[in-house]
Amino acid sequence: MDHDADKTETTDVDDAGDPATIPLTAFFPPTLPDFSGAEIVWSGMRRGALKWAVRRRGRPYVRVESSPLQGQPVHVHGSQALEHDEDHFERGMRAYGPLGYSILRSHAVVSAHLRHRIDGLVQQYELLVGRMMAARTAALSNYDEEYVIQSRLVFWDALGSMLMACENVMALFFAVNDYEGRRVDLGESLVKRRDVAPHRVLESGSFQHYDWWYRHLDLGGAKGRGLDLAARQKAQVDFVARTSRALVREALDDIANTWTADLHRVATRQKHGLTLIDPTHGAAWATEILGDGTPHIGQDYVDSALFVIDANDGPPSQFVVPISIGGLEVLLDSARGTVALWESLVAALIQKAENPTGRVFPAVARYDSNLMPDHLKPNNDEIITLLALISGLSPEYLISGADHLARKSAATAAIDDAFRGWQDANGRNTVTYVEEIWNPRRPSPFRD
Repeated sequence: MDHDADKTETTDVDDAGDPATIPLTAFFPPTLPDFSGAEIVWSGMRRGALKWAVRRRGRPYVRVESSPLQGQPVHVHGSQALEHDEDHFERGMRAYGPLGYSILRSHAVVSAHLRHRIDGLVQQYELLVGRMMAARTAALSNYDEEYVIQSRLVFWDALGSMLMACENVMALFFAVNDYEGRRVDLGESLVKRRDVAPHRVLESGSFQHYDWWYRHLDLGGAKGRGLDLAARQKAQVDFVARTSRALVREALDDIANTWTADLHRVATRQKHGLTLIDPTHGAAWATEILGDGTPHIGQDYVDSALFVIDANDGPPSQFVVPISIGGLEVLLDSARGTVALWESLVAALIQKAENPTGRVFPAVARYDSNLMPDHLKPNNDEIITLLALISGLSPEYLISGADHLARKSAATAAIDDAFRGWQDANGRNTVTYVEEIWNPRRPSPFRD
């Protein structure tokens, strides 16, 4: 790496004022380390310089540009995206309009991102449980204090994730019904503000109607598809559809029984106040009055509960949310199921528009291919053939898409392997390395 060349760059500092008076050497450590991770430290210094350049430029630090939707929408690809048939884009535009199709595409990205966030919370919780089991096995003391705090934080994050999923699946449910019933623009319906609490919609008969979901996710199985499928293909499609229908019923039941009016209010009260009782002390209002008139909070609440302050058209009140292991597991599972419904509905709408046949492969987002009996499990060639029959897309296009995903997965795995090798060689993580050699939080050279 040519460090001398990089030291002469000013980049965003040019926008910050007079770069001649702000040499980038102000961000250097006393000596540049000579080790395999020097590039990481150098990156930290450069990022610190660019951060302060943005601050020096003045507010707003994060720019937002607004422009009206006008003119002709343009089909664009990211630099690393898979190029695909222009007809798919045109079919989507014709079906839902430019705005609706664009928002559906963004829903596909955001729902997948939220799924990964919830999966990360599950992994974080599993790691926490593993740490507690290891501490118990080693007969350590006071290990439960970490669980008390961390489990509450996982619960709170899971609650926020499910709130986001509930609001988005509700908005999409309304928009689809508006689009089908009155043929209004799907995009305008999606961005329309609706003054209704999600829990009222999510527990309603119309949202909980199984057939609505079966129809929109195309979970009817092989019968009635008008396709010339072999007996083995029919059995495969029927199994996937049957399993997916069961997952839909489970997700709808979890939503209706988890996302109550009170839990919705708790999830939206963060701005009003949240009391996390730590193992040593905290503040909360009494949950009961003892016989002698002494205010009292049950120890089980103190050991495992969220205390949330609410003021909804009245004097402030306190919501107490006891957190049990089973309750946290159910919340995480319900959040996953809600995201799966949202993600599946988005994918089905896009496939119906883009696929030449207008058909959808009947698998919801949480479908696990390992559930299929061994005698029915298709090989790669069978999967491509079946997808081509259902979608009307060419096998060549489907193979190119599968190859693109395989290359992305391989690239991610290679990056992970390289990073693990770097950590093994240096015995620490990048943050520790940067902070040991150079403190990026020291006072800015832009300030007196």
